[in-house]
Amino acid sequence: MKKLLFFVVMALLGMQAHAALIITNNSNCTIQVRVLAHDANNTSSCALRSNVITIAASDFVMYADVTTLNAAPGWQGGTTATIAGGTAVWGWDAVEYNGVGSMIIGHPNTCAQGVSNAAEDPCGADVGGYFYVVGTNTVADFFY
Repeated sequence: MKKLLFFVVMALLGMQAHAALIITNNSNCTIQVRVLAHDANNTSSCALRSNVITIAASDFVMYADVTTLNAAPGWQGGTTATIAGGTAVWGWDAVEYNGVGSMIIGHPNTCAQGVSNAAEDPCGADVGGYFYVVGTNTVADFFY
């Protein structure tokens, strides 16, 4: 059911949003991640690093643009992101998974280890991660 809801949301986003980030947790364990991005004031890949985001098992979170992380969970160092200049200037670079093991999945030529990887989750299972673009939106999917 959650996957069906996810695809309905993706279809709606494709019609309305510009460059949203969706992080899915299709595992049986609560996970913690951090988002890595850049903007007009922090131009290097992965210059912005979010505080920890906790995602319950079989759930997902969605962010419209880099400014939607300014308040919660916030960016490390108290940085405030901007969308000035549009998506030609800001963007999602990678997502860092923090379990027993860790991985950073994301766009090539960023701080990411690759578009896919695997690590052990807090429940002791191996979790795969895959980072991809759907239309104008970016998805980081964590799964068994």
